[in-house]
Formats: sequence, structure tokens, C-alpha cells
Amino acid sequence: MHYFSKCKIGFSTGSCYRLFENTFSSDSISTIGCISSHAIELLVHNLDEFEMLLSVPVEVLDKFSYVSIHSPSKIVYGRNQESGLVLDNLRKAVERYGVETVVLHPTSVEDWSIFENCKDIPFAIENMDERKPFGQIPEDIEKWIRDYDLNFVLDLQHIYVNDPSMKIADRFIDKFINRLVEIHISAYDEKWIHYMLSRKSQNVIVGKLKEILEMKDVPVIIESTLETKDDLLKEFTYINNFFE
Repeated sequence: MHYFSKCKIGFSTGSCYRLFENTFSSDSISTIGCISSHAIELLVHNLDEFEMLLSVPVEVLDKFSYVSIHSPSKIVYGRNQESGLVLDNLRKAVERYGVETVVLHPTSVEDWSIFENCKDIPFAIENMDERKPFGQIPEDIEKWIRDYDLNFVLDLQHIYVNDPSMKIADRFIDKFINRLVEIHISAYDEKWIHYMLSRKSQNVIVGKLKEILEMKDVPVIIESTLETKDDLLKEFTYINNFFE
């Protein structure tokens, strides 16, 4: 069964790490697809996980209208062997699955010049939360977006942590709406970081999402940490109902 969505909402495989031992398994991805086949983000933690990612049958991901990858954020991107291998694997995944966006943490980059030869990988920079040394305001990432012709992913939970009024989101949108390709959404909780919105009174986050989607219709990726398979539908329905 597929549930009706009023916007292009989907899940990150990272939301399901407590539900499936292998979040790249056909069972995991198909379970997500049964709730929404509008969008999916494939979260890759490290170089070793690319083997599992690239073993996903093409037909399993073909059902999704939009596929993105969250690139590993724990490595240092620069002139090193690990970065080269990650970029090679990203190219394979982009070609194999028709990936439209590859999310990148700017705080993981040591040498931006490596992206000069990565025009075939659709990178997009994500704004950061308070745990990172920078990336909380648009001026932090503006240079790299401009110089390397990168797109932008807006994480609204990161905005909320830095500014519960959500006004910083407006600054990001003012500068980068033409580059905006994806939005991340979840609630904040000190223990789980990316928590379920349906269990928190943080409606200002979904309210800001609705406001932005009225300006530009882009895929929305739910990053909430789920505890049961029933939580998939619960979280999807909670967010979707804001658009009635």
C-alpha cells in the first residue's frame, strides 16, 4: 500500500537503523517505499557501506521518484586515498540508481579543490547544527556554493537547534532558494538528536517547511529516528496532515 502525500515526502534509510540491521536491505527499502515512494535518501556512514549500497537491486529503488545519497560525514575530504575511493563509489551509485542529489557536510571537507573534477556528482551542501564548528549561517557556506557551483540542502532541525524562532531559515532561503534541492526534517531531542516530530511539540519546524514549500516544491526527507515499523506511518501522517 502507498499512502497519499500532499508533497514529495520520503524517508532517510538512517531513520530505520533501529528497525533493520541492514538499512540497505530490500526489506528496509521496500518497507519505506510502502509508506511513500516519492523520495528516499540513502545514508552512507563510511567507505565500507558502499558495498552494501551498490548491492541494492536497481528495481528496488526504481519505484522512488527521487533518490538522494547522504555521503559519509566522518571522513576528511581532501587529497587522500579514502576520499578518492568515496568519490569513485558515489559516481557508481549516481549512475546505477539515477541519484539526483548527494548531500555533503561542509565541515567534513579539508580541500575543496577536489570537487573541481566532480561535476558528474550532484553535490549539495547541508547547513549544520551547533555541534559543528561552522555552517550554521548562510555566510559560512556561500563561498563554496558559489565557487564550486553546488546546490543546497536545508535541514530544518539544524535550524531549530541554532535558532528556535526559525528566522535563520529565512536567511538561507533568501540566499539559496535557487539552489535548494532537498529539505531535511525531524524534531530535536537531546538524547536522539533527530527525534520524531509526532512525539514533540515543535510544530514551528513543520510550519516553516510548509512556508518554504509554498515558495519552491522540493523533496522532503524525514530523518526522525524511528523505534517501530508503525512509526513510519505515524511520522509520515503527522507531517503530511500539516498540508491539508
